[in-house]
Parts: sequence; C-alpha cells; structure tokens
Amino acid sequence: MPNQRSLRCFKDFYKVLVVDYDATDENIKFNYRRPALKWHPDKHIGDSAVTAKSQEINEAYSEMAS
Repeated sequence: MPNQRSLRCFKDFYKVLVVDYDATDENIKFNYRRPALKWHPDKHIGDSAVTAKSQEINEAYSEMAS
C-alpha cells in the first residue's frame, strides 16, 4: 500500500480549487482567492485541520499557476 507522501503525486488540483479542466488563468486565480481567505490559518487559530487545508489550497495554486 502506498504511503501518504506518494499519494500526494496523484492529487487533482483542479478539484481542490473547484475549477474545470479547461479553466483560464483568470478563473484559477479567482477560485483560489475565495478558499484561501476562507481557510486562512489566522482566521482559525490553533486548528491544524485548517492549516492542512490551507496548505493544500496553496500547493494546488502554486502548481497550476506555474
């Protein structure tokens, strides 16, 4: 069974940001901002699940924006 680290390679960043596979850069950026603000760790101090969600959103955006 694969470990968590190897499963990260198969993460669907389009689903994380809730965009279509043919989304424009503008749509990706727009759909990044809303959850990035909602799940920002400063709004949920001390909640490690929120921090993990925020990191996932940031990872998805950084991969898709490059």
